[in-house]
Amino acid sequence: MEDRIQIINTFKSMIGERKKSINNRLVFLWLISLVNISIVLFSTIIAINSFDLGFHFGIQKEWSESASLVLSGLGFILFTPHLLLEILLMNHLKKVILERKEKDYEALNMKFQKQINYLNKNNNSKILMIVLTFIILFGALMRSVNKNDFLYWGNFKIPFLILILFIISYVISNYKKLNSNIKTYEQQ
Repeated sequence: MEDRIQIINTFKSMIGERKKSINNRLVFLWLISLVNISIVLFSTIIAINSFDLGFHFGIQKEWSESASLVLSGLGFILFTPHLLLEILLMNHLKKVILERKEKDYEALNMKFQKQINYLNKNNNSKILMIVLTFIILFGALMRSVNKNDFLYWGNFKIPFLILILFIISYVISNYKKLNSNIKTYEQQ
């Protein structure tokens, strides 16, 4: 059990401060995640609306006018996946502390440690997300500075949607791996 707690504590928190109780950290993570997800959803809906596929979601803002929204939303887009995975880990930490299992499962903990190390590293997935973010950031800055002169802004909705889809797949795949390990541990 102690090994499991130490492994969870090696996860690099986005909110820092481990002095707070687990419940306070979970509440804070949920609040930040809800704000982040709402901003990301709003930005994504605007991008989808700009393709004129017939979905309008009741929002009349167009992609050509959304550079400042996309610019402000980029930080939230990159921050959200880590928060969602941290929520999963904090919930698991809470259960591990409450259950106080006497037996520690070495093979399961080693696999869990590898998953946490992967999430803490700057791997290819994170590098691709950062590169896409800088491309979109460049376009949004150019659009903000040169309102009508930057004609290529319409093409930046494609990298934006690719980034959103990539982040969704990143969260789902890592969530599945972590959740599988967590469920196996909690059921033993």
